[in-house]
Amino acid sequence: MIRGRSATGVANVVSFEVGGVLYALDIQRVQGIIKPVPVHRLPHLPQDVVGVADYRGDVVPVIDLRVRFGLAAADDSSVGRWIIVRRGARLVAFVVDRVVEVCDTARLERRETPAIVHGNDARGIVAAHAYGKRLIFQVDAEAIAAGALELDTRALGLALAAPVGEHGSR
Repeated sequence: MIRGRSATGVANVVSFEVGGVLYALDIQRVQGIIKPVPVHRLPHLPQDVVGVADYRGDVVPVIDLRVRFGLAAADDSSVGRWIIVRRGARLVAFVVDRVVEVCDTARLERRETPAIVHGNDARGIVAAHAYGKRLIFQVDAEAIAAGALELDTRALGLALAAPVGEHGSR
């Protein structure tokens, strides 16, 4: 459940669940939380990028965090939520199982993260916090989105907007 601001009045992360594990993103990076919208599946995308979507006039890459974190893709892409993240002028959508809460990490107990190279690289883990009896792993949005942000979404947007000619070619 999303509760909004904490008792201190400062909300600095959005927590979400992927594969039963809790993660969090810096709220300053989050542009919005939305229900899934239609995805245009394109060839030759990185494995974790399921396609691109039109979000308020911007063509954004859509990253399935289940795949990015080494899990099986969700059976139904319309389930869950998308977290729209901004990196400079670029946007990217993260597909998550569910959004849990907007909260303040100051009220959570910070824990030391293990030096698991593959896990930290794959998830971009920057911190871990005790969250009740669970752990919540704070991740770096830029580390997760790095491959997708290399896509030329401006060119993809032009290709998607081009009229379809005879025989389905653009």
